[in-house]
Amino acid sequence: MANNTKQVITQAYADLIAKKNIDRVTVKDVAEACGITRQTFYYHFQDLLDVIEWSIRHQTEKIIKQSQQEESLEDMLCTFLTSASENRYLARKILASQKRYQIDSLIVESVRSWLTGLYEKKRGTSVSSDSQTQFSIQFYTYAICGILLETVMGDEADIRKKAQQIVQLMQSGCSQSPAM
Repeated sequence: MANNTKQVITQAYADLIAKKNIDRVTVKDVAEACGITRQTFYYHFQDLLDVIEWSIRHQTEKIIKQSQQEESLEDMLCTFLTSASENRYLARKILASQKRYQIDSLIVESVRSWLTGLYEKKRGTSVSSDSQTQFSIQFYTYAICGILLETVMGDEADIRKKAQQIVQLMQSGCSQSPAM
């Protein structure tokens, strides 16, 4: 039930920020929209940033699981880019808010975790002690985050083409990449 309540709160918050400036939405607004008390809200979340963070983590876990079903790195990247494109409006509102720094950090960490998992799966071992691999992970994390940001902030783009270009770069640019 707690997870369901969290999802209800998250959806109510998303609905409210679709209608008004994210920085103007209050806990009281969200509680009223859900038909819960502020006490119930605070039982599940510390504050509104916590709602956003939980939502992004929840969505990212779902996307990672979905991408792991894919056969190729290109298809995995398409899964991420498609999700960014589909959630463009909400993401733009969040990125235009005072909460951007915290959200940027969360997205970077999610992509880094996903790439680390790809590298470790490819190698069959932990990559934590290999500084060259760590640098590659850091480089590709920021590259992919930049493409995700461009996908959110820009107009409709050819997601398949972007994914192909990333994979080509990873395959030609570094023998340490997970694409090889």
